[in-house]
Amino acid sequence: MLFDGPGGWPIEKGWWKRTPEQFGDQLRWCEYCGIAIETYTRDANDWIDDVSESMYKKLEEIGSPKLKKPGRINLVRIKDGIIDQESKVGVKEIRKELFYDSFASRFDGKKSVLFPERFDTVVVLEHNQKIGEIEKWIKEQGRQFKKIFFITDSEYIYRELQKLYIENQQIHVLKSHKIWGNSFAYAIRHCHDFQPIWYFSDLLYLKEEFYEDIRNSVINPGTLHYINLEKHSSDILETDSNSGCIAMYHKEAEALKEAGIDFISNAAGFDEILKIWNPEKIIKMSFEMIEDTSVMRIQNDKVYAVYGAGKTGYSALQQIRESNSKAIFFVDTDSKKWGKYIEGIPVAAPQELVTRRKEFSQVVIASTYFKEIKEKLESLGFTSDDYVIYE
Repeated sequence: MLFDGPGGWPIEKGWWKRTPEQFGDQLRWCEYCGIAIETYTRDANDWIDDVSESMYKKLEEIGSPKLKKPGRINLVRIKDGIIDQESKVGVKEIRKELFYDSFASRFDGKKSVLFPERFDTVVVLEHNQKIGEIEKWIKEQGRQFKKIFFITDSEYIYRELQKLYIENQQIHVLKSHKIWGNSFAYAIRHCHDFQPIWYFSDLLYLKEEFYEDIRNSVINPGTLHYINLEKHSSDILETDSNSGCIAMYHKEAEALKEAGIDFISNAAGFDEILKIWNPEKIIKMSFEMIEDTSVMRIQNDKVYAVYGAGKTGYSALQQIRESNSKAIFFVDTDSKKWGKYIEGIPVAAPQELVTRRKEFSQVVIASTYFKEIKEKLESLGFTSDDYVIYE
């Protein structure tokens, strides 16, 4: 809209008089996001726009009237993929809420970001798949999923799984007769409405940390995350495979809704589903698609040391505990804080990080002086893999 398209209406007098239906085309552009980067949020009532330097220059070029209003623009400076602390004046912490019972009302005063809890999955079984292998996969991977839909063209596998899981609310076995799409369409219809859906062309084992990273990411409903294992190697697999594919999508995706249930029901395989997606909305599935957020995020079930014994350090401690992780000590350059405690956790000198290095996984930098702290850590022998920056 601002920069002559594509899409949108020109900025002109009376634009607000148009009806909601006339803005329908803009909904298509909402699907291009992929996975949203976890940065920070701001109260809309502040009437402040956070603008990157490159976007600020574009707004200047078109003579945006908002730039002339003092205090309405916060210039966000980014270096090496990290937002400068001075650019975060007045921002709020992200409120993580699991919320998927109503797509239309997913955001309100208490809910601001959509994070998946667990997933549903559709798994296509090989004709000669052994029952024991299927049971092993369920035992090791099944805890990640609320519902599992197995599709098989084998009468024997169908019959045996039905006997084993007839009263199991998680496992659903579908018999694929001549048309694969019938079973796939049934699975889509019966998956949860507001959760991402996985598709496996075989019994594939994904790394548990990949599932965890996805659960901590905002999944755009229009994007297809996909990898063809015959053409590309994958860093997300627990066990390597050079056949089949993995996909993650959402039943509310515009591509599926436009194709319609009749098309899906008559599809011969996932290759036909792939063709209905705009190529620009297909993202190769790997750790790379989420690494920008995961490397700077406090993880679950880890042991940390916290650099910074002030208010930010206290906030980081709460985040660590909420993530089911543990902080064993704080360090600070202020010698007056040494020997004191924050909620029962001692504060020590930075040298303690070297002395007790084997006791913790990473250092959480919890201070506005994070650049100086990074330099200090590097002087002590730490690398970028050894710390995370608390946002």
